[in-house]
Order: sequence, then structure tokens, then C-alpha cells
Amino acid sequence: RRLDFLLSPAAVDQQLAAPLRPGCSPYYVEFACWERQMREVRRIYRAQYLQKLAEVTEIERAKEAELHQKTLEERRRRKNAHLQRIGEDMKRRAILKDRKRIESKVNEAIEMARRSKLKRSQIFWYRRMENLSKLIATADNLEEALAPPPAEVDSSQKWAKSKRVQDTSPL
Repeated sequence: RRLDFLLSPAAVDQQLAAPLRPGCSPYYVEFACWERQMREVRRIYRAQYLQKLAEVTEIERAKEAELHQKTLEERRRRKNAHLQRIGEDMKRRAILKDRKRIESKVNEAIEMARRSKLKRSQIFWYRRMENLSKLIATADNLEEALAPPPAEVDSSQKWAKSKRVQDTSPL
């Protein structure tokens, strides 16, 4: 309201109606009243400016805080995504490592079974050769080879004898 008054023609009337003092000219009294009015106008404008500045500053602070919050959220999101990728990569590596370990154990077991089978077949072959060598006539066993064959043994004894030969395998 005061600003409206100071900017209206009533302010001019106030200047003209200022009381004269002794020793002051009418011009000086009008000028002093005008200066007072100008100080009030400046004070009002300064107050309005500061009020508007506070509003704008508050708006800017809010925008800045919102921007900062968005930046933090974006960083957090990117960090979580990065950690997620690293976690997935670590899981994948762990799975591959476990798979390799299991495959190596399976391959080792298969290789061991293959070697065991090979050893058994070699042992059976050596035994057969040993048995065949007993049948071959040499200078050392010439008399045994030419001796009449032993009496026929029944089939259950033969089976038991062959079973004993097979059971002596290292496995």
C-alpha cells in the first residue's frame, strides 16, 4: 500500500503540503520530503528484491537438491547394475570351475576304470600264457609233457578251479 501511495500523484501532494520550517526554502522542504519518499521506495524495492531473491534461491536450492538426488540415484543404479554384472560373472566362473572339477573327476574315474580293465586283461593274458607254457614241451618239463594225462576231474572241480583263478585278480 505504501508503494502504491509513493508512486501515485498523492505523493506529489504530500511533497507540496510539507510544512515549512524557519530558515528552509519551499524548494528544500519539498526536496527533503522527496528524498524521504525515495528512501522508502528504495527500502520497499530492496525488501521486494530480497523476498523474490529468497524465493528464487529456495526454488534453485530445491532444483539443485533434486538434481543431486537424481545424480545419486543414477550412480546407485549404475553401481548396482555393475555389481550385478560382476556377481553374475563370478557365479558363471564358479559354475565353470565346478563343472571342470567334476568333469576332471569323472574323466579320472573313467580313465582309472579303463586302466583297470586293461590291467585285468593283461593279467588274464599272462595267466593264459603261463598255463599254455606249462603245456609246451621243453627240456625242463619234457617228462611231464609226455606223461599220460591225469584222470578226468569232474566239471564242478574244474569250475571251482577256474573260479579261484578268476578270484585272484587284484580288483
